[in-house]
Amino acid sequence: MKVYVEEFGSRGQFNALSHSGWVIIAAFLGVLACGSCLGAIAAGRDSWLLAVDGTAIDAVVLDKHVAESDPERHRPASYYLQLAYAPPGTDRVEVEDGVSPSRYDAVDPGDHMTIRYVPSNPDVFEIEPGGQTGSERFGWWLGIGSVIGALGAAVGAWLRWRNTVPETVA
Repeated sequence: MKVYVEEFGSRGQFNALSHSGWVIIAAFLGVLACGSCLGAIAAGRDSWLLAVDGTAIDAVVLDKHVAESDPERHRPASYYLQLAYAPPGTDRVEVEDGVSPSRYDAVDPGDHMTIRYVPSNPDVFEIEPGGQTGSERFGWWLGIGSVIGALGAAVGAWLRWRNTVPETVA
């Protein structure tokens, strides 16, 4: 009969998690990496569509509002504009998106402004040039960090498994 016994090295701290604990961490980080990369791809698709097929259109500012800052969570205030535009041959489209404080202060409800949208998919738009790329970059960095974490957890699980040595019991 074989019984598996753990060998502890000079640094016993590594063995705080079981083999399955490392596998669960690696799996979780792997799923997070996949989701982040898929989100970045979707955001990148919108950026690509705007770069290739983006068309300027006149939009009217319907409303604007500020999501107040939260000092306890170190979140600054966020500024939003609600706009409406009418692409040729389609119904009026109403959208809302975050903008910079200077853009927010520069317009009032009823003002007209030029935005870019994709004629084949009117829901894809940007108020400020390059506005789609921030979420794309964040998704890629989160995905890369998750892949590195998942690889580290997988190596941890392998090292944990390797340190489990079979011992024969009579």
